[in-house]
Amino acid sequence: MLTLSVSCQAPELIKLRFNGVSAGAQLFRLGHQGQFSLRIRDAMFDGTLALLAQEGSNTFERHQTFDGGQVVIAQGSGGLGHAKLFTAQIEVQAQLNEQQTKVLEETLIEGAGTFELITTD
Repeated sequence: MLTLSVSCQAPELIKLRFNGVSAGAQLFRLGHQGQFSLRIRDAMFDGTLALLAQEGSNTFERHQTFDGGQVVIAQGSGGLGHAKLFTAQIEVQAQLNEQQTKVLEETLIEGAGTFELITTD
């Protein structure tokens, strides 16, 4: 589990995207044949509970799964708005094929990506 924090000098609309190598719907590449998913949950919007949705959807929930190129937006108790501080927990679920689990020594398996705050400037 990771903690994601966004702190802005001025209130911003919170729109996030994870940029990584896609491995299918809601999956990103991990090593040569593995994959991982990222689920955002327990979001707080300036200290109050936030709900999350995929951009373009009207269904806001307490959690969302990142998909390649898709933007997740946050909504505070007053609806879509601007916040100076946003925090959330990120669950990372890794999946390896059976061959990748058979190792004789320490083995590095890497997955990479970045979280991007989409600003509305």
